[in-house]
Amino acid sequence: MQTSELYTQMVQREKRLWITLAIMGIIWILTVGLFVALYISAISEQTKVIAYTPTGIPRYAELQDPSKREIIEVQTCAKEVLTQTFTLKYSEFLNREPQQAMMKVKPFFHEAYYSEFVSGLVTSRYIERLLELRAVTIVTVQDPVEVQVTQDAKYWVKATITRQDMTAKGERTHSLTYAILFKPGDRTTTNPWGLYVEKLYLMEG
Repeated sequence: MQTSELYTQMVQREKRLWITLAIMGIIWILTVGLFVALYISAISEQTKVIAYTPTGIPRYAELQDPSKREIIEVQTCAKEVLTQTFTLKYSEFLNREPQQAMMKVKPFFHEAYYSEFVSGLVTSRYIERLLELRAVTIVTVQDPVEVQVTQDAKYWVKATITRQDMTAKGERTHSLTYAILFKPGDRTTTNPWGLYVEKLYLMEG
């Protein structure tokens, strides 16, 4: 009888052991799952898509402060506008009207200002000199890009570019500072930032 009772107690202890191990296993699985979920959530909160390349590949920015996302978008858009606008080849203007040749940047400009801006490139002889020298210009935007928010929710940007002018006579490098006024609008596939240039001009000095 004692042997039977001892056997029963051993069986009960073994059952309790297996139940305890099962509970601990479940708790461990839930803990790991929670950790992974929190990690993924933290990464997704700090990683934001700020732009898309022409081929549809997203560009990301690691954000420590999500409230600064808007400023980063403005800075990125300003870099793209300046690079696309002033990286030019003389061949792009051969037998083409200036407004047609500059169509690649039209999505970034306010409709009314685009014509005005391109006309300014003509009257300042910028395009004429490009053709005369058979020049190719390459632009790099320097950091930092300064952004100021206006009272009417527009954005003034101040940015300095390094422009390399390459001609048959050699190369020349210029450091130029531009001011841009952006007005927010609809995001599109050709302008994913939804920021449109209302003014763009070379700053004196």
